[in-house]
Amino acid sequence: MIAIAYLDGNRLSRAVIAGAHFVAERAEGLNKINVFPVPDGDTGTNFASTLQKIAAGVARIRQRHLGEMAKTLADQAVGGARGNSGAILAQFFCGFSEGLPDRPRADPGAFGAAVVKAAESAYAAIARPVEGTILTVIRDWARYVAERAADVPDFGVLLPDSLKAARISLENTPKQMKALARAGVVDAGAQGFVYLLEGIVAYFRESARSAPAPTAPEDIRGAIFDKTPESILFRYCTEVLLEGDAIDRDALRREVALLGDSIVMAGGASKLRLHIHTNEPEKLFATAGRYADVAQTKVEDMRAQHESRFDKNRAARVGVVTDSTCDLPESMLEELGVGVVPVRVYFGSENYLDKVTITPSEFYGRFAVTDVAPKTSQPPPADFTQVYENVATHAGSIVSVHLGSHLSGTYQAAVVGARPVQKTEIAHVDSGSVSVGLGLVVRAAAEAAHAGKSAAEVGEIARDTAARVRLFVAVPTLKHLVRGGRVSPTRGLVAKWLGLLPILTITPDGKVEAAAKARGYAAARRKMMRLLFDEAGERVSASRRFGVAHCDAEDSAEELAREIRARYPESDVLIAECGPALGAHGGPGALAVAVLP
Repeated sequence: MIAIAYLDGNRLSRAVIAGAHFVAERAEGLNKINVFPVPDGDTGTNFASTLQKIAAGVARIRQRHLGEMAKTLADQAVGGARGNSGAILAQFFCGFSEGLPDRPRADPGAFGAAVVKAAESAYAAIARPVEGTILTVIRDWARYVAERAADVPDFGVLLPDSLKAARISLENTPKQMKALARAGVVDAGAQGFVYLLEGIVAYFRESARSAPAPTAPEDIRGAIFDKTPESILFRYCTEVLLEGDAIDRDALRREVALLGDSIVMAGGASKLRLHIHTNEPEKLFATAGRYADVAQTKVEDMRAQHESRFDKNRAARVGVVTDSTCDLPESMLEELGVGVVPVRVYFGSENYLDKVTITPSEFYGRFAVTDVAPKTSQPPPADFTQVYENVATHAGSIVSVHLGSHLSGTYQAAVVGARPVQKTEIAHVDSGSVSVGLGLVVRAAAEAAHAGKSAAEVGEIARDTAARVRLFVAVPTLKHLVRGGRVSPTRGLVAKWLGLLPILTITPDGKVEAAAKARGYAAARRKMMRLLFDEAGERVSASRRFGVAHCDAEDSAEELAREIRARYPESDVLIAECGPALGAHGGPGALAVAVLP
């Protein structure tokens, strides 16, 4: 047997990748025994996802220097952490990186000191550490490694021996926590960490050409979940990734402690992952945004996740996802269970997540105090991946409906973001529209999904609706269209001289064009409504759906809605506030109307 006397960057990355694969194969078993901190049945998914993100990030890197590879691992872990256990694991890797000497290699002694530092860091990440969890097993394992390292100069011996200590600690977790004892299971996060170690040990055994890799464990006994989990006091598992300079962790922790529990912080002063269970995700994002830039968010409904574990029809359920250019009332999106991926909003160097870290009203408020033209950009594929994975926890397939592909690269980003998602069918629909036009399409798809339609039927209904919806937009000035590059300065100047304003629409092939022109905004609004009614048809008794969206002009929107209801009493009219996708170009006062004949 070949002795393994040192650990370098390449060995570290390969070992973690091996451990990630080992955990991924056992993720569903971990979900089945998930009872702490809440029985939402996703610990395995979150732990495996975190490790897969880490593995994907380091697989492309060839770095022999151990310290540099450890820093990369920590950075990937903070950026990709999911859930309570994932955030703890991320902070473990951060502590491990900090505890290593700045050298290309480490012997068992230096490794032992680093894992003790990692365990201490993991404990420090938790506001109120609880024994009998992953923290306990990490600590017991790290202490064993540090104690034995002086006498065992071979990683090929030290790590397999330490695995035995970790397993003993794991078996003791039910003795330390009544919830585990009642369910007859070990802690899911702790079991996930032991699986990680088993995969790592398998890698070192293979490297030393010694014993074969561990075999797959026997099926884990399923936990006994309460059908109505009273333990889920805070409904939403919420995460936010912050990026900035000198993030004040202590002040942030004190402030968010008032919003929920299960607080975990992973990372450092420039990049921090915050995990918390709360009933007020939006308030949390606003609070976190005062400390640094919000780069990423995640919200999962833990009660819905829990209930889905008892739902035998979960595989048949269809989830619907859209992007935040869809203007529907927040209450409707929540009621229909629509997953929303936020677009990015920029005011100069300041960036926000649409409707997450900046509300529409806050967005329009910025117009009054800055001359900087706001801009929007499509979400990165990783944001879609995250939302798809969240929705997939309670739906067997997904229909994803987005902003018209001729208007933005959002649709293509959604397609790319779906590729990493495993075992979930994802169909994409190009709405060819935006704002309430997109909103009517999403609403139709979500209602079909709630009615029990298949994924194919939901997708077909979305495409049919997209083909029939018509959208019209009136703007009070061309200033913002010119500033945003949608109208050339020359055309804008000519239109201003003539007093002309366009009524914009989206053609069947997805392009923006002027459907008509009018002198002055009042005339433009009247002409916009005539165009809408022409599309709606003359039959007064026929049922139709309408959408009215406004850019900080609620009274005007209500006035248009009354006009529609007076003409079509049987129709459904919804009112929504425009997000930045339309607001950045239309500016305050702009109005949009849509009809589904």
